[in-house]
Amino acid sequence: MRRHNQRIYRIVRGILKDDGESEDVMQDAYVRAHQRLAQFERRSSLVTWLTRIAMHEAFARGQRTKRQTSLDSDPAAASAGQVASPDSIPEQKVANMALHTALEERFCPCP
Repeated sequence: MRRHNQRIYRIVRGILKDDGESEDVMQDAYVRAHQRLAQFERRSSLVTWLTRIAMHEAFARGQRTKRQTSLDSDPAAASAGQVASPDSIPEQKVANMALHTALEERFCPCP
C-alpha cells in the first residue's frame, strides 16, 4: 500500500479536487480492494487494479456529492427533476441587477 499511496492519491485528488475527500476515497478503495482480492485476475499489475478501483470510488463520490449539492440548492426543482440555475433564485436576480446597474453607471459613456 505505501508504495502506491502517492500515485493513487494524486489521481484521486485530480478527480475530486479535495484533500479530505481524496483521503476518504483512498481508504474506501483499499478496503474494497482487500475485500475483492480473490477477484484479482492478474491480467494487469496490482497498482493498475488498485488505481482503477480508486478511480471508480472517486467518480462515484463525485456523483454523490454533485447530486447532493443540486438537491440542497433547490429542493423543489430537484424533486421535479430539474437543477436550479443561479438566475432562478430571487436573491441572485436582485444581486445580478444591482451589479449590472453599478457596472453601467461606472463604465457606460452615456450622459
